Amino acid sequence: MKRFLTLFGCLLIGLFLRAQTGIPSFITDSLDIYVERALTDWQIPGVAVLVVKDNQVIVQKGYGFLESGKPEKVDENTLFMIASNTKAFTGTAMAMLEKEGKCSLDDRVQKYLPDFKMKDPWIAEHITLTDVMSHRIGMETFQGDFMYWESDLSSDEVIEKFGMLTPMYDFRTKWGYCNAGFLVAGKCLEQITGMTWDQYIRDNIINPLEMKRTLVLTADVAHAENIAAAHTLVNGELQVIPGC
Repeated sequence: MKRFLTLFGCLLIGLFLRAQTGIPSFITDSLDIYVERALTDWQIPGVAVLVVKDNQVIVQKGYGFLESGKPEKVDENTLFMIASNTKAFTGTAMAMLEKEGKCSLDDRVQKYLPDFKMKDPWIAEHITLTDVMSHRIGMETFQGDFMYWESDLSSDEVIEKFGMLTPMYDFRTKWGYCNAGFLVAGKCLEQITGMTWDQYIRDNIINPLEMKRTLVLTADVAHAENIAAAHTLVNGELQVIPGC
């Protein structure tokens, strides 16, 4: 199951400037030059830039285009897929739940998912919320993560099949980036709260922060407007990623 959180800003730049009421034109001109150069150098169709100073938004601006080869331009309200940055929301949510006394990050996964399995039963029994969110469960980076990327498997089925993989490393001995670990954390969150992952994120993070141009699930994207297409390089040529 693919879950993406979309935000209207994909780049946050902090500028440490001398106290002043506004930004001199040479600063914004320099920012424009810097961003436009980055778009060219990194072969990026478009970005939205947000600059915050002293807790005030002083620049919010779009650069480039929603899709390579098309005329629609990015603006300050354009939605972007943020992919793995959703992990920050899941981690924040789990920390909030711990602060509220509803769980501990040292809790074992099986406390919330009794049927959770790994190839080694001992690991399955001892793996904690911290383990799955710290990328230290023994998997190589991306090991098995994309096997079911375009499948119609449910999240429970993905977790079940993920547990059949043989980790490359011993438990807690090496760091290996693992998307599936956060899927497990999200399922634990649902058991802790009695809410779906997306509803909890909306009610406890998105809505309180008044992030009104933010979507939580991929399914919501089909009904939204002003969305930047995801791109990748194929043989050096920029192409749109289907379905993103």
